[in-house]
Amino acid sequence: MQKKIVIAVDDSIYSKHSVKYAANVSKVIPDISYTLFNVQDSISQYIIDEAKKNMQIQNELNRIIKKNEAASHRILVKYKDFMINSGIDANRIEIGSQPKLQCAAKDILDFGQKHPYDAIVVGRRGFSRIQKTFMGSVTSNILEHCTAVPVWLTDGTITSSKIMVAMDGSLSSMRAIDHLAFIVSNSDTADITLYYVIPKMKMIGAKNTGKNKNDIDKIIEKSSRHNIEHVFLKAKTLLEKAGLRENQIHFKFSSRFLNPGKAIINESEKGNYGTIVVGRSGISKSIFMGSVSRYVINHISNRAVWVVS
Repeated sequence: MQKKIVIAVDDSIYSKHSVKYAANVSKVIPDISYTLFNVQDSISQYIIDEAKKNMQIQNELNRIIKKNEAASHRILVKYKDFMINSGIDANRIEIGSQPKLQCAAKDILDFGQKHPYDAIVVGRRGFSRIQKTFMGSVTSNILEHCTAVPVWLTDGTITSSKIMVAMDGSLSSMRAIDHLAFIVSNSDTADITLYYVIPKMKMIGAKNTGKNKNDIDKIIEKSSRHNIEHVFLKAKTLLEKAGLRENQIHFKFSSRFLNPGKAIINESEKGNYGTIVVGRSGISKSIFMGSVSRYVINHISNRAVWVVS
């Protein structure tokens, strides 16, 4: 079955990284096709309003519209040529452009969810501390509000094709596996590691002695190990039904981490994984993105993270 993704692009280095990553993905997903999509520069509402009353301003507005359309087309053609030169068949690449109707994030979301696509690819624009807290950028708004379509967030230059899936047994993490299984179905080259982090309980209060804390940790770990076997078997079954061989699927877990997100980042760097797949919310079912997925998003470097609702 053919998979189709939309790549939101502008004339920035972040978009170049996204396009390059998407092109390299074809080595693992040979039956994937692409749409490069650009939201044109905004036009002052004042000029739009005045153009209704003044022919001279109307002519200027038409000039600006044509200029924006031409600039958008140049961006899209540049990236399409890049993908073709990277070995992607031109017939598998479409381009799309539209004026800014609301805001860039909303326009991208509407386009990605309307058609529909199997994923929206965006480049991370180097979050500042404030943006990490308030999620104010275009990319952050897409991540925060896109719940119908998985978002593939790219950061920097990504060279590894290895994929790691962060598991915790939640419905969200199983939907992440389901998305991955569909995307890499019948791939001969996909290399996937299912990674489970056993959480460590944070004890509060003076009455909690070290002995009590260690006893509780052991109980949690024993229970988690039983859950891990069930989760891994379920995930493995989904991937094998999608056509992956047993030697393409690997299992790994780490025990007793206070910060599972940090453990995931550390493992992705240690194992040289180019892609991390996470569920939007974990066991805690946060209102927006869960603390683990948020931590991963904020700390990835030269990697991609797929956020699946």
